[in-house]
Formats: sequence, structure tokens, C-alpha cells
Amino acid sequence: FFFSSATSVVWKMFRRLSTVNRVLNYNIIRSAGGFSKVASVIPNFTAPVYRRECELTRLDNEITVSTVESGSHMNSVSLYIKTGSRYETEENNGANFLLQHAGFFTKSKNEGVTISQAFERIGAIVNVDASREHVGYNLLVKQENLDRALNILAEMITNLSSISNEEVNSVRDLVMNEKKHLEKDLDFRACDHLHSIAYQASSLALTRQGTFENLKNLSAADLQKVAKQYYGSVNMTIGAAGNFQAQSFISSLEKNFQVPKGEAALNKPNIVFGSAVHERDDRTDDAHITIGYAGIARGSSDYYTLQAIRHMVGDYSKYNGGSNNHSQNLAELVATEKVVDSYHTFNHSYADTGLFGVSLRTHGKNLDDAVCYTVSEFTRIANSSRPSEISRAKNALRNEVLFERDGIDSLSKVLARNAFYGTEIRSFSHIIDKINQITPDSLRELAQNHFMDAEPVIVGIGSTRKLPDYNQIRGWTHWWRM
Repeated sequence: FFFSSATSVVWKMFRRLSTVNRVLNYNIIRSAGGFSKVASVIPNFTAPVYRRECELTRLDNEITVSTVESGSHMNSVSLYIKTGSRYETEENNGANFLLQHAGFFTKSKNEGVTISQAFERIGAIVNVDASREHVGYNLLVKQENLDRALNILAEMITNLSSISNEEVNSVRDLVMNEKKHLEKDLDFRACDHLHSIAYQASSLALTRQGTFENLKNLSAADLQKVAKQYYGSVNMTIGAAGNFQAQSFISSLEKNFQVPKGEAALNKPNIVFGSAVHERDDRTDDAHITIGYAGIARGSSDYYTLQAIRHMVGDYSKYNGGSNNHSQNLAELVATEKVVDSYHTFNHSYADTGLFGVSLRTHGKNLDDAVCYTVSEFTRIANSSRPSEISRAKNALRNEVLFERDGIDSLSKVLARNAFYGTEIRSFSHIIDKINQITPDSLRELAQNHFMDAEPVIVGIGSTRKLPDYNQIRGWTHWWRM
């Protein structure tokens, strides 16, 4: 026997419908109480710890400071600077990546050693995190060394405006090796490709670490120009949590954190272009596919609604031992059909735009089904998402928000980030109220606006020969009813 191409297509559609029916029947039984229920443990969000409010202060040098007092014996300070590849050009792309490393190798005039050694002397723990539109420094230090830590941090920021070629060359090999390591990560490469085609008309398309050529050739003068322009108080926000009184911390900050003013970083309008790019490799059957949609800004009133959708889609790995027993509809479907090895949902939100979607790992022979199931899941959420799964997603989101505030170091980052994006989050209970206000109708409306009749951004790496045509994927964003 042999099947014609038309017959095979009909058979594949029948198999898909049968799978969907099995999943729907399972969900009907589950929602009807056909399975045993486990009593849920719900935190008391009316407790004083959740209603503790942060204090916002605007200093004379235009730094916005957000503080929360805690009973910890340590203090955590997070500094967010409005700079990154978004404010670079193709000629100096990578300058901020070099600066955030080179700053620790500059000399501290007050301590007589390098900045990194000065931090070590007072036992401070320093972490750096960065995105395309910010560079962040997080300090964890004892109360008695807080003043010195702030002074050293300010000295490091100031030193960047007069950095020398010797100091830049001392970290160049380190930065190049880190860039090479990141290039081997498929998720990293896919994210860079995603931004390069989605924001192809703006600087958000530039890679955060810069190009190898720029990292090799950028001079100290190039870095000084960037530092003088962006590493100033007008582009800074600070979040602090610890065993101090807010006013005493503000006084210490005004005395010990003296930095240049700089120039205000301005955001240019961005448009998300629906497009596709393939990095094809026929030597392997593995495929890494990223499907993205235009998201929303970090400060949008719908931000937590989109975060709830992220939890509805969820994450999945066939290696976690759960088989096809998952609460997320897409995870259960791909596990039952065995078309995906793993996937994770992302939400890259920026000051005025964002990208939302799924990155999945599969094989060339499963590309058609894997992409169809994923795009169709977003369409299903927009039209027929169930109240029960929305409720589960809201609970998961509450837990995530709670985990973000577990410890003063993560809490200070949240405070700095909220001040950075101008989101008025006074207390934890304020966020819980926003999550509680999410309704099935508001969630479906947001999903319809972003995922229905939309132009997705597609990135394929590996065995992409059988990746469906872009127009076919575009067609799956419609809600076809018979």
C-alpha cells in the first residue's frame, strides 16, 4: 500500500484532531472533579510583611532611590544605569560590555588598589547583570562597611570616564572568551537572531555583547565617550534593602555616592517586524525553533496579565520524569505526541516594547507538528482558555513574585528595576491586587490582540529544512472553525 500526499495530509489532520479530543476529554474529566484533589496552601497576603511599603526619594542629582527596611544583618544596594546596546551604534556595539568588566580593574585612589580588591577588603559581594537597556550592579555588604562600599562604587563609575588603554586591554581577552562561550549557547544565539529581525529598524537589534570585531578594536577613547554620556546620575536608579532607616541611607548616599551627571538616555520608537531567519545545519537532525510575538512594555498595566499567560503556556522537558502528566495544555499535548524534547516560554519586556514567545527543541521530522501545536496553543488561549487554568497560572505568578522578594539582594534588584521603569509598586500586596484583578475576559482580550491574526517572528537553528513556510505559520494564528 502507499498513501498519496493528499491522503497523508488528511491522515495527519485526523491524528491531530484525535489528539486534541483526547486532551479535551481529559480536561473535562479533570475540571468535573474526576480526579482526587489536593488541598492548596494559600499564603495570607494580608500579613504585615506583604503590606510593607517602600519609600521613594528623588535626590538633587536626579537619582531615584527606592528603599525598604528589613531585619537582616546585611545590606543590599542595587544600582541600575540606563545604558546598554540599545544606546549603542554598529560602530561602538560592545562598549558597555567592555565597560562593565573593565571598571573593576581601574584604580581606587582612596584605597590604593584596584576596585575589585577594594571591594574584597571590606567583604562586599558584587554581582553585575545587564540587558539591552540597562547595566546593573548589586552590592551585598555589612552595615559598618556600607559607606565605604558606596564610595568605592561611585569611584568605579567615575573612573570609566577616564579609563586607559591598559585597563581596557587587561579585560579584552576575558570579554572575548565570554563572548565565544555565549555563542555556543543555542538559546543565546536564537535570542540575538530574534531581536535582530524583530527590531531590524532600531538599535534593539544589536547584540548585547557586541561583535567580535568591535570587542577586539574598541579603544579607551571610544569607551570614555560612552561612559561620559550615559554613566551619570540622570540615568541612575537605586534600590536598597537592609537594616537601616531610609533617611539615614539617603544621607549616606548623598555624602558617599558622588558621580557625574551625564546626559539623559532617550528611547527611539520601535516597531516589531514579523519575519523569519534560518541558521540551517543539515549535519544534525536537532532543531531549535523560537516563535515570538510583539509583547508589551515593562510598565504596561497588562504586564502581569501577559506574565499569567506565560505561566499558562509554561515550560516542559521530556527529561523531568513527568511523562504527559502536566497542568499546562501545550506541555501535555507535545508530551503525548512526542514531538518536542523541551520548550520554555519567555517574556522580554523593555521600557516601551517587548517580545513574547516560546523557544523549543525538537527534531527535523517533527517541525510541522511542533510549530503547529505551539502557534495553535496561543490561538486557543485567546478564544477558549478555561477559568481553572487561568486560576492556576495566577497562583504560579503569585509564587514567582513572592520568590523574587526572597532575600534582601533580590529585593533590592526588584526595587531598583521598578524605579528604573517607573512602575508605581509601593508594596507586595499592591502586586497581588493587580494579579487578583486578572479575569478570563481580560486575559483572552489581551491574547487576541497579540496572538490572533498576528505576524510572528520565527528563528530556526539546526535542521530547519522541514520548517513550515512563514505564510503557513502566519495562517495558523487565525481561529479556523468548521
